[in-house]
Amino acid sequence: AGAGIVGATLQPYSPERLTVVVAVIGVMALVFAFIAAPGQEPRDVADRGSQAARTQDFQTIVKSVVLGNPQVRRFFVVVMLTLLGTQIQDVLLEPYAAVRFGMTVGESSQLTAFWGLGTLVAMLASGVYLIKRFGYLRIYRIGLSVVAVMFLIIVAIGFTGNANLLRLAVVFLGLGTGLAAASLLVSMIEFTTEARAGLLIGVWGVAHQLGRAMASLLGGIVVDGLMSVSGGNEMLAYGTAFVLEIGLIVVAIGLIGKVNVAEAQASVAKFGSGGTAVPAMTD
Repeated sequence: AGAGIVGATLQPYSPERLTVVVAVIGVMALVFAFIAAPGQEPRDVADRGSQAARTQDFQTIVKSVVLGNPQVRRFFVVVMLTLLGTQIQDVLLEPYAAVRFGMTVGESSQLTAFWGLGTLVAMLASGVYLIKRFGYLRIYRIGLSVVAVMFLIIVAIGFTGNANLLRLAVVFLGLGTGLAAASLLVSMIEFTTEARAGLLIGVWGVAHQLGRAMASLLGGIVVDGLMSVSGGNEMLAYGTAFVLEIGLIVVAIGLIGKVNVAEAQASVAKFGSGGTAVPAMTD
């Protein structure tokens, strides 16, 4: 909904209008954050976890729970690759829509609304039914597989210039991303114990943000580099970037199957109390 509103307010487009819209969105985000943050977690839960965590030296915990645990390291890479494989398109899809489908700035910005619609529906379905019924590892693989197929389709329809087909593909791209995101979130919780919640959630947060940052950087480097060496061949540049995402997704799907959650839980449990919040990883 937000992306749709933003796209509408950018019509007719001008740099001044874009600046005003960005400023208003920034202020609104700050206000909503201040409203939403208080009272999110009962204080006694954090107190119990922090008291248990203080029994071990922080450097010892980092070395043992994070650096010394191959399962945690492996899952860190999975999170990072998932974000890389699904978010390179975040900075490329709108310019791709402009150069290959002739969309205006307002029209291309509304693609985020189509993507967000698919993501929201998929995450709701995953949380309410799919993950409970099929297990989050299976949903993760299905979600990333859908994303990979959609990238192939997005490349193919780039030769047609059909904007409606692109919008439809972006909806399904959002569906796949939502399935993968919901199941990845559950798998993050799987690793987390009460005593080590802050440390491990922080580690997953670093992997998440690192993946997003690298996605933006890598996407720009690939497209700009190939545009320069190919004499402005748009399909080669953008198509290569989307195919690169498919490769990263394939690696992530293969790597998550090598994550042994039971082994990771046993290792983390040696350095803190508290259990996991959800059942063990299942196919």
